[in-house]
Amino acid sequence: MAKRNVTFGIVVLVSASLVSMGCQTMGESAGLGGALGAGAGAIIGHQSGHTVEGALIGAAVGALAGIVIHDIKARQVRNAQQTAAQYNYAPSQGFKMVGQGGGAAPTSIRAGGTVTTSVQYAVLGAPPGGIKISETRTLIQNGKVIKQVSSQDFMRTDGTWESTQEINFPANAPAGTYEVAQTVNAQNAQIQQNVVFNITQ
Repeated sequence: MAKRNVTFGIVVLVSASLVSMGCQTMGESAGLGGALGAGAGAIIGHQSGHTVEGALIGAAVGALAGIVIHDIKARQVRNAQQTAAQYNYAPSQGFKMVGQGGGAAPTSIRAGGTVTTSVQYAVLGAPPGGIKISETRTLIQNGKVIKQVSSQDFMRTDGTWESTQEINFPANAPAGTYEVAQTVNAQNAQIQQNVVFNITQ
């Protein structure tokens, strides 16, 4: 019973702190989030026998609470005819989606900076009105999943598409190597393009 009361007390404390965060500015929220994240991570780590690792993961999650995610922008870089010719595509082949790479620009920023991630893919054999494409982006730091950046559906017609998204990092973002795992799904086709960049203090 005593253990249950302690756990309940922790939940109440974290909940009260989160309510107070709602009254802070973005920068202040990010800093407070780091403290709360470290505490929550330490609790999780203690229960799993990895207190220090849990605290580090929690701190990263909290500090990155101040990330600003911009809308996804897309442009058709090659039309249907050009894309079909590139892949010697014939309608009898049915629907195809082909990954053409991606990137992060710049590849190194200071905390507080902006990174633009991109993924490029070809769509072939879509219906006349287009086909539903699901794009998901997940942020990874030093090999640990931090958060899902975005998950959205779009209608894409035949052609080669480039999809980009800007991510603004808070000034207290931890230094390290980051990845954005970009996954694109349509029907039974899937492509994944991980892009890597560094944040320095």
